[in-house]
Amino acid sequence: MLQALLHGKLTAPGTDEEGAETGLGVDVGGREDPLTASVFERLSYLPLPLTWALMARAVVPRTEHAWPADAPAAEPTWSFWPSLRPGVGGHNKVRVEPDVVLRCGALVILFEAKHRGTQTAWQWREQVLAARQRWPSASVTVIATGGWSPTADLGRVAELRGILAGPTPPVFGMTWEALRTAVDAELRTETAAHTRSALLDIRQALAFWGYRPHQPLASLVDYRRQTLRDQPLRPDALHRWAPRGSAVAASASGFGSLADAAKLYDFNTDPDLSSWSLR
Repeated sequence: MLQALLHGKLTAPGTDEEGAETGLGVDVGGREDPLTASVFERLSYLPLPLTWALMARAVVPRTEHAWPADAPAAEPTWSFWPSLRPGVGGHNKVRVEPDVVLRCGALVILFEAKHRGTQTAWQWREQVLAARQRWPSASVTVIATGGWSPTADLGRVAELRGILAGPTPPVFGMTWEALRTAVDAELRTETAAHTRSALLDIRQALAFWGYRPHQPLASLVDYRRQTLRDQPLRPDALHRWAPRGSAVAASASGFGSLADAAKLYDFNTDPDLSSWSLR
């Protein structure tokens, strides 16, 4: 499914041999459920210690709880959009549906994923109440994935404390970009082939939904500041260009004119060559 998505087989209608339309022709890139499935399915394929290490790199504590250093020893069980009965005091009447649930022995982690939406304390509350009722002896943790910001989430955690009966569970925030950074860091290490394939799939899926590393603008070369004295130029680099009003002959071009221009031009008054024009 992921490869069909990446190759445009689901996002734009095509035609079969008889001319009939195929493909869904929908904006899959605007939907969070395919993103959630594409990423977390691959995370479920990885050894739990590796998934745990990725989380450790990507999550940010929103309560006083720290991310556990060691992964649980119990066998992990992943569930996608499980239908849970509403917890005692919950407002949902029929069911509660977390995006992803990871169970490891006495630990239950609820992943609430957002792409273009926003995290809400009320949604966390409903899911925590339902999980505590479904697994009464388990410790419940919430990881808000996407749809949050450092300042806004602190307010949501404070709201959760006020509307949730019982102790406040550990709450962590995780951006998709932070997960992408963690995956990239792991890919720079020596990993087994099947593990590397899953990590590459996660990176491709995140890139499809627009979660790519961005190069800081300040790190880009400012070619406007590269004067003739700063960088060596090819003979034809500024072919037919010359500074206005200079002593360079109007018909001159090529390397010779550039060398003359460098001698005659005042780079202190116009270091980015903004007064140069194409003849």
